Amino acid sequence: MKVWLKRSSRIARGTGVVFILVALAKLDKQPTLCGPDPWEPINMALFPVEIGLGWAMLHPGRGRRIGALLGASIAVGGALILSVVHFSGVSVRGCGCFGPIELPYSGHMIVCAVLFAACVLAIWSEHERLRVETLDARVFE
Repeated sequence: MKVWLKRSSRIARGTGVVFILVALAKLDKQPTLCGPDPWEPINMALFPVEIGLGWAMLHPGRGRRIGALLGASIAVGGALILSVVHFSGVSVRGCGCFGPIELPYSGHMIVCAVLFAACVLAIWSEHERLRVETLDARVFE
């Protein structure tokens, strides 16, 4: 069990790094010829949130659980918002969610699903790590 917890801890840290990289990619703004980018306010509002939750996921404990919960919420919320926009007929290809990387709707959904799964795994693994540490502490008292 402890080997699995170490691996899941690496996944949690890796997910934190991904959120930080996604946030930093948003700073690479591409000039548009069609006027102001309608997605820019949303992307810039998410920038500090993604940096913060990514940073929190790099460290074990309560911060990782809170960061992972926030990350899972952002993944679900992003999927919902992009679905509403997509099904209303607007293309989400150049929304800037991942900086200059343009993804179709299906690509966005795959990324949201993977990030959601990694965040749920991080929440579970932190709970299990704390449970195992508590049990170990009781055994050796």
